Amino acid sequence: ERKKNRTSSVRIRKAHVENQIIPRIGDRIISDLTRQDLIKFRDDVLFGHEPGYVNNVMSTLRLVFKLAFVNEYITKDVAATVPNLKAEKCTARENIHRALEQWEQNSFIGKLVGNYYYIFICLMLYTGMRQGEVAGLKADDIDENYIYVRRTTVLDEHNKVILGNTTKTYDSTRKIPINDKIRGLLDQVQMPTDGSTVFKAPRGGLVQNACVNRAIRNYYYKSTTFRKQKFRLDNALIFAVALTAS
Repeated sequence: ERKKNRTSSVRIRKAHVENQIIPRIGDRIISDLTRQDLIKFRDDVLFGHEPGYVNNVMSTLRLVFKLAFVNEYITKDVAATVPNLKAEKCTARENIHRALEQWEQNSFIGKLVGNYYYIFICLMLYTGMRQGEVAGLKADDIDENYIYVRRTTVLDEHNKVILGNTTKTYDSTRKIPINDKIRGLLDQVQMPTDGSTVFKAPRGGLVQNACVNRAIRNYYYKSTTFRKQKFRLDNALIFAVALTAS
């Protein structure tokens, strides 16, 4: 049985329709659109956007055409014949994905001491949780033994960060054992009693991924050990060392 789209996925597809598809080809009859029309649409969206974003918009448009074809509004699905754009990929030398060794992680954490996001980032490292998952934690997601990952922050159709109702994928809902290191971090946090999130931005509201990324980059690149290589730090799962087992 096919799983339903997550609320965040529906929101993103709605944004594709409202921000790209309707303004550009919304006044056209779908049966009149040709392959050349859709290629021009794809290339128009590319102006000012990354290929990955354009491909996501095209994925939404293909879904529209597929539904129209299945329901016999059109006799040919021309959108299925329009290829995706080829995204430019960084060389391995420019974009390295690997886990930090424990001494590297300890050095990195040492440089973060005193930063506003110190505990937030340490939780990412010690648990492998995504930024949005840590940002979405509430007091009732944490007990004596486990952290229960139930939701993540998402962007709405206006690119505003809001609290989602689910995790990024169905398999992301999970519980993480709390060891002494994690407990030591959580004991430093004042748990809210009003149902709001555990971690907040300096001026209140939800923690923004960009702010955490900036804190990571600023402290990470201060070390000459790390400065020579570029690492993608958006997802803690890329570089987290399994300290939860220690």
